[in-house]
Amino acid sequence: MDIITIGVIPIVRRPIAASAACLAALFLAACGGGGSTTVASAVPTAAPKRCVQTAFSPSMAHSTAIGGVRVRPPSIDTSSSDIVLGEVGVRFASSDPQLLQHAESLIGGRALSTIDRHGAATLSIPANTDPRVAARSIRGLPGVIDAGPIVYRHTLDVIPNDPDFGSLPYDPQNPSVSNPPIEWDMYVMSLPKAWSDSQAFGDSSVRIAIIDTGYDTTNPDLQGGRVVATVVFDRGDGSVDTGASIQDGDGHGTDTSGIAAGDTNNAVATAGMAGGVSLIEARVFPTPSPQHTNPPASTRDVAAAIDWAVANGAKVINLSLGSPTADTTYEEPAVARAIAAGVTVVAAAGNGNAHGVGQPTLDYPAADPGVIAVGASALCDAPSARDYGTAYEYVASYSNYTTDKSRNYVVAPGGDPSSQQIQCPVSSCIDYLQWILNLYSTTAFGGGSDTVLIAGTSMASPHVAGLAALMLSDDSSLTPAQIASTITSTAIDIGDARQGFGRVDANAALASVP
Repeated sequence: MDIITIGVIPIVRRPIAASAACLAALFLAACGGGGSTTVASAVPTAAPKRCVQTAFSPSMAHSTAIGGVRVRPPSIDTSSSDIVLGEVGVRFASSDPQLLQHAESLIGGRALSTIDRHGAATLSIPANTDPRVAARSIRGLPGVIDAGPIVYRHTLDVIPNDPDFGSLPYDPQNPSVSNPPIEWDMYVMSLPKAWSDSQAFGDSSVRIAIIDTGYDTTNPDLQGGRVVATVVFDRGDGSVDTGASIQDGDGHGTDTSGIAAGDTNNAVATAGMAGGVSLIEARVFPTPSPQHTNPPASTRDVAAAIDWAVANGAKVINLSLGSPTADTTYEEPAVARAIAAGVTVVAAAGNGNAHGVGQPTLDYPAADPGVIAVGASALCDAPSARDYGTAYEYVASYSNYTTDKSRNYVVAPGGDPSSQQIQCPVSSCIDYLQWILNLYSTTAFGGGSDTVLIAGTSMASPHVAGLAALMLSDDSSLTPAQIASTITSTAIDIGDARQGFGRVDANAALASVP
């Protein structure tokens, strides 16, 4: 299946460099289901909030350079299907090869792989056969647990621009004189207060796995032993690509890595949520090229990366990727295995439909049982531009969401820039309160940089993954269910009906850890 690619020292400011505007729909598959049921600290009753600055639309992004700032078109997949044609995945009750032969005979296909140690195998099917139809016919065979299509996944970023932690109060009303950067996302979640505890930025024995587009090995905030293990699964068949580099040719993986656990308090660029924990990196997206600027990743590769992460000591896995279709053969079972092994899995809720409008649904793997699903919140400073003190928080226009309280669904900062911000040509017009500011890759296709302004549920998810790592730094015995329950029960009510249990609060969550 394939997936496609949303109290600290002020950091050194970086000049504006290349930026990208990139909205990618989640392409993940798995059967639905909820996580553990939790009780919200405040059940939202208000209607969805709107912001007059919000004007997101794929048509607003340009493929040209504006005043030296490069913007690339959103990478939403507008094809009719996110399903791989010509293949179907099957899970068997045993490794008996006769089971595979019976399935082959039934659909007139042939095995592309033997039954693996988890009971899964892939079969080719005739070109004119719908994989979903073939899967339904196979499900009735004795010895078959499940069958389904192989699926494409996409990264979930929305729109980049470009450079730091900043300080409060923040109200630069005259940006032509002074327009300092700020990571408002860290302030709104009370990170400075949370960082003041004994574990500070986290324990290096805790590992976060970032399964994404790789990372920029030259970025100073991800060097110095920050990354302790890497692997590449980009062949589409779940096998390790031993000759491939972990280097990030997209920028998305570097950004999610930086938000979750970029080095903190080192006087360089931006701060991460848990800058003291360790990162392990799995690249599952092929490197972009002129022929394919936004290549998808296979759910077979994602599943293999999840298993690799568990085997390599991950305690938290971040999945800023997905799509509307479930993969019950490879990916969902891998997610379940990770959670059963005591690993907290966090995933982005999705960036809405092809018009950038949020929907009352969760993409996969965010919709998988036991996963902490994360939508995006944003600051509305339309009444008084660049004034943090008067801005209000709401659920971003593009963010998917759910009102199902059986799901572990919360929101975290993801940004929601206006059309004017998307087209901003010079540093003096940047409104940092509408973006998420963090790391980027210097080798990103279409133009790279050390830092970037970006938005999306992809950015929201690693905030929660980093928080989970901080919680485990305080108490390594916490289970995925306990972490999910604590994060949802301590979330803040921002008065938006699309918020789920609310917007995560790092200080409150850490204060609740025994």
